[in-house]
Amino acid sequence: MLMHMIPPEIMGKASSIVNFGGQVAGVLSPFIIGFLIDNANGGYNHAFLFMVIALISSAILTFFIKKMNI
Repeated sequence: MLMHMIPPEIMGKASSIVNFGGQVAGVLSPFIIGFLIDNANGGYNHAFLFMVIALISSAILTFFIKKMNI
């Protein structure tokens, strides 16, 4: 969805920023999930809650993406 809204002139920069965000999330998520599981004495409830909150936050943020007129 996002790539269809980006003008061709900045497609390379925009896709690199999106991919960078995904890579950062892939590196940080295991540490965050592990921390939450350790602090919950081995329970997964906090980890799943974190993932649900991240999913809902991402879904809400997509509604605020506007097409740029460049």
